[in-house]
Amino acid sequence: MRPTAIERAQELAEQAEGQRRLGERIAALKSLRSALPSLEAELADGNDAAAAQLADIHGQIGGALREGDRLIEAAAAYDEGYGYEARYELSSTYNALNRVVTRILLCPQAMSNPAALGRYAQLPWLDVLAELTRLHDVVARRDQGDMWAVGDLALTAVLTGANPGDALDRLANEAGPYVRDAHRRIVARLAKLDTPRRAELERMLRILE
Repeated sequence: MRPTAIERAQELAEQAEGQRRLGERIAALKSLRSALPSLEAELADGNDAAAAQLADIHGQIGGALREGDRLIEAAAAYDEGYGYEARYELSSTYNALNRVVTRILLCPQAMSNPAALGRYAQLPWLDVLAELTRLHDVVARRDQGDMWAVGDLALTAVLTGANPGDALDRLANEAGPYVRDAHRRIVARLAKLDTPRRAELERMLRILE
């Protein structure tokens, strides 16, 4: 029996994850992009379940591009994924958060001057701090038994200057290595930037190492 479009997309996503771990980003991008047409057709045929997979695939494309420092393309991919999250009211905030984080990597000045992002006309403008504050509130309402939510709560708290409570300690001590390392890698990149939260990000990185 042939796999459905969603099942095939999941297989390609797993294949791409393995390729990324081997440093084969171009191959991973090819695998991920090959999943998009059938998923888009599935969604057009009325299968709303394809929306979550499309959001996930675009998020993984964004991740592969960001690993290669192709930040404008990465932000655009996360924007695509976020479009599905918002339009279909998905519970995931993966693309919503990463579209903001990638803009900070692209333009650290946006943390103190949101208008600075206006120089990147290829991307829709957004107010970085306002969006981080909104996301912090959203993530705080998610199931805190989910370690991804705990990590995202800690990160959005640090980036907005809020109190992370026990979220940071839980991320460091309770999360599995995959979740902890994923957050540690992005914090390591953010902590190198000249932003108003540099000291807090450096502290967060020390706790996660």
